[in-house]
Amino acid sequence: LHPPHPNPFNPRTTLSFELQQAGSVRVEILDAAGRRVARLLDRRLGAGSHELQWNGTDDSGRPAASGVYFCRVREGGNTATVRVVMLK
Repeated sequence: LHPPHPNPFNPRTTLSFELQQAGSVRVEILDAAGRRVARLLDRRLGAGSHELQWNGTDDSGRPAASGVYFCRVREGGNTATVRVVMLK
């Protein structure tokens, strides 16, 4: 998992990561309390580089508040987390 860019962001940030091998991947945005705000991806991906964007909205499409969030990428037994800050 690479650092998001831009960070801080408004209105969107790009998240990128690499997989050594194909596998099922879940990418989620969590608030500072660890609650899921948005699920960005939940499917099988091939090995290599991947990139996606978070537009600062929750699972219902509502704008998230300004603050600190965490992007968590899970693949198999591996988990990586990076901090991202949204400023409005």
